[in-house]
Amino acid sequence: MPRRPRLRVVVTRSARREIRVETAWWRERGYRAERIATALRAAYLVLSVTPDIGRPTTAEGVRVLALPTIGYRLYFRVDVSEGVVIIRAFWPMSRGEEPDLH
Repeated sequence: MPRRPRLRVVVTRSARREIRVETAWWRERGYRAERIATALRAAYLVLSVTPDIGRPTTAEGVRVLALPTIGYRLYFRVDVSEGVVIIRAFWPMSRGEEPDLH
């Protein structure tokens, strides 16, 4: 069976901002903030080859992937025709509710 080509992973401006804010929060409290970068690299790799992972959300076409080792979720949309996975949000599991993705 032929392998599917990897999709590009693109992070939106708002998701990049959320990642920066959460990373700074970790650093300020003395946590190992590099764990966020490590978890994100692994998640991006998984999403690039298995974009149908995760579960659907209430926002049409948006899926969520849990990152339990750091306590966050990645919300993303897949555009197969463009060959891209778009990261829409980086959200703490502790918040409970989903971010506004509509």
